[in-house]
Formats: sequence, C-alpha cells, structure tokens
Amino acid sequence: MKTKILFFLFCSFFFLQSCGSAQEEKNNGSVVLTDKNFIYEGDLRKFYLNHEIDNLEIKIKELQEIINNNQGDKDVKKQLDQLVAQKENYQTQIENTADLKSLRIRARPIPIPPKPLPCDCLIQYIIFENNRDIVGVSYLNKETKLLGSTMGKANKLPNSEVKYLDFKDSSFTIEDEGSFQIKSGNGSYTVNLVEN
Repeated sequence: MKTKILFFLFCSFFFLQSCGSAQEEKNNGSVVLTDKNFIYEGDLRKFYLNHEIDNLEIKIKELQEIINNNQGDKDVKKQLDQLVAQKENYQTQIENTADLKSLRIRARPIPIPPKPLPCDCLIQYIIFENNRDIVGVSYLNKETKLLGSTMGKANKLPNSEVKYLDFKDSSFTIEDEGSFQIKSGNGSYTVNLVEN
C-alpha cells in the first residue's frame, strides 16, 4: 500500500512539474511557427532579386542591340559589363539563400505572390538566416498605410539556424498589392507584392 501511495505521489509531482514547465514556456513567450503565422525573409529577398534581374535583362538587351548595330562605344560596353556582373551577383545571392529545411524549420512560410492570395493567415513573425543583419521590417498596404512593423531586437529561434522579429501588437494579413520594407545593417530594400 505504501508503495502505491509513494508511486501516486511521485506521478502527481512529476505531472505538476511538467505542467508548470509548459506554463513557464508559454509565459516566457516561446515562439511557435505555423504555416499561417510567419513569412521568410529569404523568400522576399528572392522575389525582390528576381524582379531586379528581370529589369537588368531588359537593360542588357537594349545595350546589346546598340552594340550589335555598331552604335556603342567603350562606355556602352563598360555599362553592359557592369549590368551583367550585377545580374550574376543577384543570381549568386538567390542561389546562396538557404531553404527552410536546411535551417531546421518544419513549418512552411506564408506564400508571397504570385501564390494564391488572400490567405487566412495572420503574420506575427518574420524569420531570416542567422547571418542576415535585419533590423526592421514594415508592411504597407496599397494605399501605403502601415499595417505592421517589427519591434525590438532580433532573437534566435531555439533549435534552428534562424532569427526572428516579432510584429508585436500589429499582426496582419497580406494584401495583393502591399509592400514589405526590409531594413538591414547594409541598407534596405522594398518588395512590392503586385500580381502580374
């Protein structure tokens, strides 16, 4: 009988401890990524870089036509070489952007256009690779009204290779023609989510 009572007390103690630690984890604000609450900055960066590559290809084609018509001089050739180098740089950046599996993230991020929109997603976080120096992110709708912005310092997501910023008190959904403004230690870029 004493053994049963001791066993019962031990199990009760263990159960209370595990409930307490789960509650502490919840109170400590642990982040849980789902398929509907975060966006991956790498996807935004690829979207932006692909758009920039499309613009560069138009300019490269124009300069090649000038050169092919024997109307170009050394400056036109130099400009063409710079644009080709910039395009290759952007392509390298795209190739070097990690996919989420390699970063040990199981959930899938909210898709950006031209994926189907709208979704019933409420963006709470933006995640990015540890080597990225993201200091702030804002989201504006097509009327340039601020719908969400990150606050505070980037935090490392436990058991992963990413950091995240929290859209505290401003969770939002993505609109078809909104835009993200991403600020990093190296500068900033804007991703316009206009569907073609």
